[in-house]
Amino acid sequence: MINVLLDTDVLIPGLISSRTLGHARLERHVSPPNTDWLVAWIARVAVVHPDPIVIEPVTRDPDDDYLFALGRDAHVDAIVSGDADLTEIDAPPIVVMTPRAFLDFLHSQG
Repeated sequence: MINVLLDTDVLIPGLISSRTLGHARLERHVSPPNTDWLVAWIARVAVVHPDPIVIEPVTRDPDDDYLFALGRDAHVDAIVSGDADLTEIDAPPIVVMTPRAFLDFLHSQG
């Protein structure tokens, strides 16, 4: 099992409604049959953690540094984000996966 932190830029649009994930712009990344499954899966396995107290600079956008601090405190294996400020870090302290890479990983796990 992989323990991941979903960036709110990935999580919130998907949780607003399944229709959001079915939007034509996103449909090429997440097919409609997978949207309800994804939302139900997130609701079933999500764990809420308190905000981190210590936030160290990691990214070029200081507003994104909390994700690495939260991931550290929550002992995650990866952060799922489409934010280039996270995905383009050469040696991130925690693995960063794009939403597409994360979905591919989940499908590969059966």
